[in-house]
Formats: sequence, C-alpha cells, structure tokens
Amino acid sequence: MPYPAEPRCDLTTSAYLPPICREHIRLFYEYLNLRDVEGYASLIDPEARFRGPNSRVARGPREASTLLSDLLPRAPHHTLHRIIVDGDGAAVSGTLASTDSPARDFADFFSISDHGLLLSWRRFLSVG
Repeated sequence: MPYPAEPRCDLTTSAYLPPICREHIRLFYEYLNLRDVEGYASLIDPEARFRGPNSRVARGPREASTLLSDLLPRAPHHTLHRIIVDGDGAAVSGTLASTDSPARDFADFFSISDHGLLLSWRRFLSVG
C-alpha cells in the first residue's frame, strides 16, 4: 500500500513581494538617475505596460526603456520622498530635477509581477 501523498505546501512570493518590490523600485530610480538603460530594463517584466505623462504606452522592457529615455531630461535626478507598497502595487512620490529644467514633483504608480518585476508604471508630473 503506497504512502498517502503529503499535502502540498505552496510558497508564493507574495510574502516576500513588499521588500523585493521596495528594493526594485529604489534600484529603478538609481538606474534612471545614472541613465543606465540596461539596469532599469532588467527590472521591467517582459509583459510590462508603461505609460508616461504624455499618454504614450510602451510594452515590454525595450519599449519601456525607450519611453523612459525619451521622457527624462539629460541629467535626471530623482529624489524620493515616499514609497508605499501595498500588495502587488506601489506608489512613489518625489522630485525630479535636472540641470536643464526646473524641479518638478512627480507621483509614480507601479504594479508588480509575481516575480517582483515592474509590470506597469504611470507617472504624473506637477504643472510648472
């Protein structure tokens, strides 16, 4: 008589998602500030959908990287004020400054994949 199967214990990434999410978001902004395209592309899920303040939509890491490169000033500097992670989503507030444009406040919203990668991004900029 065979042994009964043990109950399966599924470990999901959800218990680990907030710390991973927070770290990936911090890295995302560090890479943006350095204009390290390969760096921030590595944090973007293959199924990603990014939407900038101009409503242009980019799908996947390659298009998202192009969108970000087009949107950012030449020497961007993001100063993060707050990162809020809730489940598979996150909100970030901060200031974007550069040498060639005045500082502007921003609010970014992310959804995070099961693997802790950035699945969607939407940016809102202050008027001014």
